[in-house]
Amino acid sequence: MRRRHDLVEQQDFALGQEEVSDADLELLTGKAAKDLFSMSRTREGWSLRVKGVAGVLVLDRVTLAIRPKFDVSGEMLLSWLNYATTPHSREVDRRRTWSPGASGLVDLIITAFLHECRTLLRGQLRKDYRRRETVDVVLRGRLDFAKQATRRFGVLDKLHVTAFDRQIDVWENQVCGAALLRAARLAGSTVLSRDAADLATQFPTCTTTAARAALARARHHRMNHRYQPAHAWAGILLNAGGVSDLLAAGSLTAGSLLLDMNRLWEAVVRRMVVDAARLAGATVVAGTGANATRVHRPGHSSSTLMPDVLVRSRSGLLAVDAKYKRFDRHAVHRDDIYQLLAYASAYRAPGIPRAVIVHPTCGVPVNQRQRVEFRLSPLAHIDVVGTAVDQHPADGVPRLAEALFGQSEVT
Repeated sequence: MRRRHDLVEQQDFALGQEEVSDADLELLTGKAAKDLFSMSRTREGWSLRVKGVAGVLVLDRVTLAIRPKFDVSGEMLLSWLNYATTPHSREVDRRRTWSPGASGLVDLIITAFLHECRTLLRGQLRKDYRRRETVDVVLRGRLDFAKQATRRFGVLDKLHVTAFDRQIDVWENQVCGAALLRAARLAGSTVLSRDAADLATQFPTCTTTAARAALARARHHRMNHRYQPAHAWAGILLNAGGVSDLLAAGSLTAGSLLLDMNRLWEAVVRRMVVDAARLAGATVVAGTGANATRVHRPGHSSSTLMPDVLVRSRSGLLAVDAKYKRFDRHAVHRDDIYQLLAYASAYRAPGIPRAVIVHPTCGVPVNQRQRVEFRLSPLAHIDVVGTAVDQHPADGVPRLAEALFGQSEVT
């Protein structure tokens, strides 16, 4: 049985020589993991540093449970995921309770997924018309004259019939079925594994490849909107769908699930800004095309500087950048100041140019305004806005709206 270690991202962790196999070493120092981990030799073995990911990494001899550098609970991390991956939902369910027996991020995600699947079953699974070709003694459907003539030679003792029946064998249910089978294999808890396997018998299924392809081209509308939360969790378990960019390097090994915390925070902030803009009557616009900030180098193709979110309000354009950094403990790095100064200059509104940083914080969130000056004349204002990690992102939207647009514009 593998030994389990609990560690925190952005911190060094000591591993014994016997705990790291040759395959593990090749994995952790390989190209796919170079942006996620760094390994260095020590007298006793190895020192591992995790770079901005959280979740579970299964190695040959040990299992590493990696917690975020911010003190955010597993339940709240799931709320981040749910909030970030369902951008079109109007209501965010904040009353959901999670099983206290779930252990580790993977089991928490499976718990959330099973909850959504049970909700779908209670409301009955979606059905759609499916083409079915049968041979029957009674005409139920449309007679296939060509087959009747060529295979039965016109005899009517058995009828080749084409019918369209309402069935649950549609892509929405197949994706859930495939993810339930995978959840049964990934779950660390035997109870969760058994529950996932039992639920899988009530859903049609398909191959993992087919499920990933279905999620990649998924379109949710009025008829299947209630499947959106379940498909968000299924996409995480299948490493597919609209949340695939939140996963780190395909999770590297079987049974592993690593979240890219920088990308997750960017997705959370993007959704928060969209909701905040709605409160202020503003709109989120693309930072491409006419709004793009380009860098031209002689002899090279141009590159684009693009903020995480660009908002158009009555005051003009405003750049908002998400930073998964501990600005509640440390000063804003000058590289970040340079970046935001470029955005403020590019999207200049009447008055002093301005740009905004949104970062997670432990405890009471604080807003700070950093003034960039030249010869006592203001060049730009960089507003640093904290968002509490122990608070659901939706609860922080009104405060963010006020910080972005001012109290007078927020309705």
